[in-house]
Amino acid sequence: MAIDIRITPELEREGLSRDIVRHIQQIRKELDLDLMDHINVAYETADEVLLQAIEENRQHIRGETLCNELFPGHSESAKEITLSGPSTTAQAFGSEAQARRGRPEPGRTGGRDIRLMVQKVG
Repeated sequence: MAIDIRITPELEREGLSRDIVRHIQQIRKELDLDLMDHINVAYETADEVLLQAIEENRQHIRGETLCNELFPGHSESAKEITLSGPSTTAQAFGSEAQARRGRPEPGRTGGRDIRLMVQKVG
């Protein structure tokens, strides 16, 4: 039985959206928000893949983080985050993935940058 370890663009975008959820949850924790507090999230990125990931997974991101509004916007107080690239998401699933681990795609620095600003509603 063979396992296909290739990461399709769709899987990469889904993984990126999950990373965004994880980082929003971490920011919520840093802000000492209550579990049921609703938030608004502004994001800023020039990365087209991240923008597409957010659009395709908007409902998932909002639902998992109790986010009323998820919108593009700039804030000096936003937290800058670098999400891991696809070369690090298939670790240890065979020799091809092991050979790629830690090496960014050509022309990439190995991560995707986004700025997130989380604000409690009310």
